[in-house]
Amino acid sequence: MPELEAKLTADTAYQAVWTGPRADLNLFLTFVSELLTEGGAPVDLGRMLQEKNLKDAGIKLFLVYARVGHLPADFTKNFDAHLAAVKGEPNQGLWAPYAKGAVPHDFTALAAVLHRGTAEYLRARIAAKAKGPTSWRVPGGGGTPPERPYLSYERDCYERLALLTRLEPAEQARLDLLRQTRVGERFVLGDFAYIISGAQARTSVGNQFVKEEASEGALFVVVSYVIENLGNAPATVVSDDFLLVDAKGRQFKPSSHANTALAMSGGRKDLLLSELNPGVKRTVKTAFEVPDAVVGAGLKLVVPEKGLLGSKTVEVALQFE
Repeated sequence: MPELEAKLTADTAYQAVWTGPRADLNLFLTFVSELLTEGGAPVDLGRMLQEKNLKDAGIKLFLVYARVGHLPADFTKNFDAHLAAVKGEPNQGLWAPYAKGAVPHDFTALAAVLHRGTAEYLRARIAAKAKGPTSWRVPGGGGTPPERPYLSYERDCYERLALLTRLEPAEQARLDLLRQTRVGERFVLGDFAYIISGAQARTSVGNQFVKEEASEGALFVVVSYVIENLGNAPATVVSDDFLLVDAKGRQFKPSSHANTALAMSGGRKDLLLSELNPGVKRTVKTAFEVPDAVVGAGLKLVVPEKGLLGSKTVEVALQFE
């Protein structure tokens, strides 16, 4: 038997936790859940477990999982038996609403990790994050990346839920909203961070020397944004990979003629390709030609994740200056 597993077997406090006070078990499972999700746990939580001689056991379980990709068989057996025993309790016994001074109780993530294909535990996770002891992480908020983003970020959790089951109308509406980012909010896609600064509707772009007029019945939508390279090496970025989508779902690509006029008149830092060094931010403007009737009518900017393997997108509901 490997050393960590042997130490857990010999740990009397750990072996007794399943039959001891319920509050101690809830606390212990919450601690293990946080470790598996975030790679760490709140200091106060660890301190409470230390007083009960259970902190080291929680850390050993986390290390076992990191080494072999699963928890010890005896833990999984006891945990599943506990899930079955408390299933009829409020919130399936997985979590309790936040109350000042109360012992934290939320091991929804642990249930979701051990039962990856079960949608009900992701739904329990969503409910716990709304009213339980901890809240969702803020995308782009910094700090050490979580072990399992789909249990730390609200949108990622809904995206995973959508892969497992058909979303209820309220869930789909929430996911649609989460997929949108507001103007002025920083968001991260791959190795780049963005802030969409705003949008302007114009009949023409450029200056007296280089000018492009919008077609009859159309306008140029000029989107301003800041892009930052978060990677460790210079990156060549394409400036014309954004899309505009109107309320009917129609897609509009950037206008090459309008963007040439912007570049030649100094209103745009680059043309098609630009190398961006690590840690450097650049302000860019990109123009789209759209029917004038769609301006301000639910127009969204779709920002794709860059790179050959990029698959994510962020939608930003545009606000016009």
